[in-house]
Amino acid sequence: MAKDSLLIHGRRRWANKRGLTIKGPQKIFNSSIAAIGMLYAQKKGKFRVYHDRMYERFWTRSIDIEDKNAVAALLAEVGPMRTTFSCILTGKERRN
Repeated sequence: MAKDSLLIHGRRRWANKRGLTIKGPQKIFNSSIAAIGMLYAQKKGKFRVYHDRMYERFWTRSIDIEDKNAVAALLAEVGPMRTTFSCILTGKERRN
C-alpha cells in the first residue's frame, strides 16, 4: 500500500471513531475562489463560521469550491453580502 493510501485510511479511521465523515477529494481542486471567500469572511469578522462550514461541506462533498455561486451562497449564509463578493471576484471592488 502506498504512503498516501495509508494516510487516507488513517484519517478515515480517526474520523469514523468520532462519528465524522471524511471523503477524499475526487480531483485536485483550484481552491482560489474558496480562499478569496475565506479572506473576505475574515475581513467581515466571519472567518470561523465560514471556515467551519466550508471545511465540513468540502469533506462531505456537498460544495464545489470552484463554483463562485456556491461560495457566494455560503458567504451570504454566514453574513457577508453576495453582491459584494461577486464584485471582489470580478475586480470591481473599490480599494480603500
